[in-house]
Amino acid sequence: MTIDELADKFEDGNRAILNKVVSKSNSYIQRIIYHLDVPSGVEYSQQDLEQTAKVMVVEALRNYDSSLDSKFSTYMYLRVRGGLISYMRKHDTLTRTQRNRAGAVSQAVHELSQELGREPSAREIAYKIEKEPSDVRRYIRQLNSRKSDERMED
Repeated sequence: MTIDELADKFEDGNRAILNKVVSKSNSYIQRIIYHLDVPSGVEYSQQDLEQTAKVMVVEALRNYDSSLDSKFSTYMYLRVRGGLISYMRKHDTLTRTQRNRAGAVSQAVHELSQELGREPSAREIAYKIEKEPSDVRRYIRQLNSRKSDERMED
């Protein structure tokens, strides 16, 4: 039976079907995790992402309405992907602004390193991203202090 056929037969409390759906969802889960845009500098264990995804599969199965005109696999995919994105946002130690700044600095460092054949200076990075060198140094200090704080928590 396909995952969609199993979902159509599911009634709350039927653990046998629930377990089969979770088992059959593994390839979907792996594909979703593979295609997620995990922010650089953030480490999520594969196991944490997989467990979160399995919880989302169970929630999707319990909330799925088979009378609607959509397949469970489509509904599940959207719920799992959305749940994983929420999980990553919740556990990200940087704000979106800080994450965007870090991405811009990281990209500029990479591009300039390729062009110059060496590590770029803060002034060169600042020119590339159209910021002041003092701002670039502050962004880098913030990122480094976050990384050091995270290592202390482990």
